[in-house]
Amino acid sequence: MKKIVQGVMVMALLLVVGLAALAQEATPETAVEAVIMSGGQADLVDVSGNTIGQMILVDAGSGKTVVQVQLAGLRAGWHGFHLHETGTCDAAGAEPFASAGGHWTLAGEAHPHHTGDMPPLLVGADGTARLAFETDRFTIADLFDADGTAVIIHSGADNFANIPERYGAPDDETLRGGDSGTRLACGVIVEAAPLQ
Repeated sequence: MKKIVQGVMVMALLLVVGLAALAQEATPETAVEAVIMSGGQADLVDVSGNTIGQMILVDAGSGKTVVQVQLAGLRAGWHGFHLHETGTCDAAGAEPFASAGGHWTLAGEAHPHHTGDMPPLLVGADGTARLAFETDRFTIADLFDADGTAVIIHSGADNFANIPERYGAPDDETLRGGDSGTRLACGVIVEAAPLQ
Protein backbone atom coordinates (compact mmCIF):
# COMPACT_ATOMS: atom_id res chain seq x y z
CA MET A 1 0.00 0.00 0.00
CA LYS A 2 2.88 2.39 0.82
CA LYS A 3 4.23 2.16 -2.77
CA ILE A 4 0.75 2.85 -4.18
CA VAL A 5 0.34 5.89 -1.94
CA GLN A 6 3.77 7.22 -2.93
CA GLY A 7 2.83 6.71 -6.59
CA VAL A 8 -0.37 8.72 -6.10
CA MET A 9 1.61 11.50 -4.41
CA VAL A 10 4.15 11.60 -7.24
CA MET A 11 1.37 11.75 -9.87
CA ALA A 12 -0.31 14.61 -8.02
CA LEU A 13 3.01 16.41 -7.69
CA LEU A 14 3.81 16.08 -11.40
CA LEU A 15 0.34 17.32 -12.38
CA VAL A 16 0.58 20.34 -10.13
CA VAL A 17 4.16 21.14 -11.13
CA GLY A 18 3.10 21.29 -14.76
CA LEU A 19 0.02 23.40 -14.01
CA ALA A 20 1.90 25.77 -11.73
CA ALA A 21 4.77 26.22 -14.16
CA LEU A 22 2.38 27.03 -16.99
CA ALA A 23 0.06 29.28 -15.01
CA GLN A 24 2.73 31.25 -13.18
CA GLU A 25 5.62 30.92 -15.62
CA ALA A 26 7.57 29.38 -12.77
CA THR A 27 10.48 27.04 -13.22
CA PRO A 28 9.77 23.40 -12.39
CA GLU A 29 12.13 23.68 -9.40
CA THR A 30 10.20 26.65 -7.98
CA ALA A 31 6.87 24.88 -8.54
CA VAL A 32 8.09 21.70 -6.82
CA GLU A 33 9.28 23.72 -3.82
CA ALA A 34 5.88 25.46 -3.53
CA VAL A 35 3.98 22.16 -3.78
CA ILE A 36 6.08 20.42 -1.14
CA MET A 37 5.49 23.31 1.26
CA SER A 38 1.69 23.22 0.91
CA GLY A 39 0.02 19.84 0.97
CA GLY A 40 -2.31 17.73 3.04
CA GLN A 41 -3.09 14.07 3.44
CA ALA A 42 -5.48 11.76 5.26
CA ASP A 43 -5.10 8.05 5.95
CA LEU A 44 -8.59 6.56 5.72
CA VAL A 45 -9.55 3.84 8.20
CA ASP A 46 -12.67 1.68 8.36
CA VAL A 47 -14.76 1.07 11.49
CA SER A 48 -12.42 -1.77 12.51
CA GLY A 49 -9.40 0.52 12.37
CA ASN A 50 -7.95 -0.95 9.18
CA THR A 51 -6.26 1.50 6.80
CA ILE A 52 -8.04 1.25 3.45
CA GLY A 53 -6.33 4.04 1.54
CA GLN A 54 -5.20 7.63 1.46
CA MET A 55 -6.29 11.02 0.22
CA ILE A 56 -3.66 13.51 -0.96
CA LEU A 57 -4.28 17.27 -1.35
CA VAL A 58 -1.88 19.49 -3.26
CA ASP A 59 -1.94 23.28 -3.63
CA ALA A 60 -2.26 23.94 -7.37
CA GLY A 61 -1.89 27.72 -7.00
CA SER A 62 -4.41 30.44 -7.88
CA GLY A 63 -6.72 29.26 -5.07
CA LYS A 64 -7.06 25.73 -6.49
CA THR A 65 -6.51 22.38 -4.83
CA VAL A 66 -5.82 19.01 -6.48
CA VAL A 67 -7.44 16.09 -4.62
CA GLN A 68 -6.45 12.47 -5.23
CA VAL A 69 -7.70 9.39 -3.40
CA GLN A 70 -6.89 5.71 -3.74
CA LEU A 71 -8.77 3.07 -1.75
CA ALA A 72 -9.26 -0.69 -1.46
CA GLY A 73 -11.62 -3.01 0.41
CA LEU A 74 -14.93 -1.22 -0.18
CA ARG A 75 -18.26 -2.49 -1.50
CA ALA A 76 -18.69 -1.93 -5.24
CA GLY A 77 -20.87 0.98 -6.32
CA TRP A 78 -21.28 4.70 -5.66
CA HIS A 79 -20.34 6.19 -2.30
CA GLY A 80 -20.78 9.64 -0.82
CA PHE A 81 -17.39 11.34 -0.34
CA HIS A 82 -17.28 14.49 1.78
CA LEU A 83 -15.18 16.70 4.00
CA HIS A 84 -16.58 16.86 7.54
CA GLU A 85 -16.37 19.68 10.05
CA THR A 86 -14.21 18.15 12.82
CA GLY A 87 -10.84 16.43 12.50
CA THR A 88 -11.70 13.45 14.73
CA CYS A 89 -12.31 9.86 13.59
CA ASP A 90 -13.76 7.89 16.50
CA ALA A 91 -15.57 4.74 15.33
CA ALA A 92 -17.11 4.03 18.76
CA GLY A 93 -20.76 4.69 19.51
CA ALA A 94 -24.11 4.13 17.81
CA GLU A 95 -22.99 5.93 14.64
CA PRO A 96 -19.36 5.29 13.66
CA PHE A 97 -17.34 8.45 13.05
CA ALA A 98 -20.09 10.74 14.33
CA SER A 99 -17.17 12.55 15.99
CA ALA A 100 -16.36 14.11 12.59
CA GLY A 101 -19.58 16.17 12.75
CA GLY A 102 -21.60 17.26 9.74
CA HIS A 103 -20.49 18.27 6.27
CA TRP A 104 -17.77 20.91 6.33
CA THR A 105 -18.64 24.27 4.85
CA LEU A 106 -17.13 27.73 4.78
CA ALA A 107 -20.31 29.77 4.40
CA GLY A 108 -23.14 27.75 5.95
CA GLU A 109 -24.57 26.58 2.63
CA ALA A 110 -27.27 23.89 2.49
CA HIS A 111 -26.72 20.59 0.69
CA PRO A 112 -25.82 20.18 -2.15
CA HIS A 113 -23.72 23.32 -1.84
CA HIS A 114 -21.54 22.47 1.16
CA THR A 115 -17.96 23.48 0.47
CA GLY A 116 -16.85 19.97 1.43
CA ASP A 117 -19.15 18.09 -0.95
CA MET A 118 -16.87 16.28 -3.38
CA PRO A 119 -17.58 14.17 -6.48
CA PRO A 120 -19.06 10.75 -5.67
CA LEU A 121 -16.64 7.86 -5.36
CA LEU A 122 -17.19 4.91 -7.72
CA VAL A 123 -15.80 1.63 -6.37
CA GLY A 124 -15.15 -1.15 -8.87
CA ALA A 125 -16.10 -4.81 -8.57
CA ASP A 126 -12.67 -5.54 -7.06
CA GLY A 127 -13.34 -3.12 -4.19
CA THR A 128 -10.84 -0.50 -5.32
CA ALA A 129 -11.35 3.13 -6.28
CA ARG A 130 -9.25 6.01 -7.58
CA LEU A 131 -10.43 9.58 -7.94
CA ALA A 132 -8.61 12.77 -8.93
CA PHE A 133 -10.01 16.25 -9.45
CA GLU A 134 -9.16 19.93 -9.09
CA THR A 135 -11.36 22.36 -7.16
CA ASP A 136 -11.45 26.05 -6.32
CA ARG A 137 -14.07 25.54 -3.56
CA PHE A 138 -11.40 25.43 -0.83
CA THR A 139 -7.67 25.74 -0.26
CA ILE A 140 -5.59 23.44 1.90
CA ALA A 141 -5.13 26.24 4.43
CA ASP A 142 -8.94 26.40 4.86
CA LEU A 143 -8.93 22.82 6.18
CA PHE A 144 -6.60 23.54 9.09
CA ASP A 145 -9.05 25.50 11.24
CA ALA A 146 -9.21 25.29 15.04
CA ASP A 147 -10.80 21.82 15.22
CA GLY A 148 -9.42 20.38 11.98
CA THR A 149 -11.24 18.62 9.15
CA ALA A 150 -11.99 14.97 8.35
CA VAL A 151 -12.87 13.14 5.15
CA ILE A 152 -15.69 10.55 5.26
CA ILE A 153 -16.74 7.80 2.85
CA HIS A 154 -20.40 6.81 3.18
CA SER A 155 -22.12 3.49 2.51
CA GLY A 156 -24.42 4.79 -0.22
CA ALA A 157 -24.60 7.22 -3.09
CA ASP A 158 -25.13 10.93 -2.43
CA ASN A 159 -28.24 12.25 -4.18
CA PHE A 160 -27.05 15.86 -3.58
CA ALA A 161 -30.62 16.64 -2.41
CA ASN A 162 -31.71 16.38 -6.04
CA ILE A 163 -35.32 15.39 -5.37
CA PRO A 164 -37.66 16.12 -8.28
CA GLU A 165 -40.62 18.31 -7.28
CA ARG A 166 -43.10 15.56 -8.14
CA TYR A 167 -41.72 13.59 -5.13
CA GLY A 168 -42.04 16.53 -2.75
CA ALA A 169 -39.42 18.67 -1.04
CA PRO A 170 -36.22 17.13 0.36
CA ASP A 171 -36.40 16.55 4.12
CA ASP A 172 -33.80 17.61 6.70
CA GLU A 173 -31.78 14.38 6.42
CA THR A 174 -31.57 14.74 2.64
CA LEU A 175 -30.51 18.36 2.96
CA ARG A 176 -27.84 17.49 5.55
CA GLY A 177 -26.17 14.59 3.77
CA GLY A 178 -27.87 13.60 0.55
CA ASP A 179 -29.16 10.31 1.99
CA SER A 180 -25.67 8.85 1.58
CA GLY A 181 -26.05 6.40 4.44
CA THR A 182 -23.75 5.29 7.23
CA ARG A 183 -20.11 6.31 7.58
CA LEU A 184 -17.80 3.52 6.37
CA ALA A 185 -14.39 5.17 6.62
CA CYS A 186 -12.80 8.31 8.02
CA GLY A 187 -9.51 10.15 7.82
CA VAL A 188 -8.17 13.21 9.62
CA ILE A 189 -6.51 15.71 7.28
CA VAL A 190 -2.98 16.57 8.38
CA GLU A 191 -0.05 18.36 6.78
CA ALA A 192 1.51 16.14 4.12
CA ALA A 193 4.72 14.35 4.94
CA PRO A 194 7.63 15.30 2.63
CA LEU A 195 8.17 13.04 -0.38
CA GLN A 196 10.99 10.52 0.13
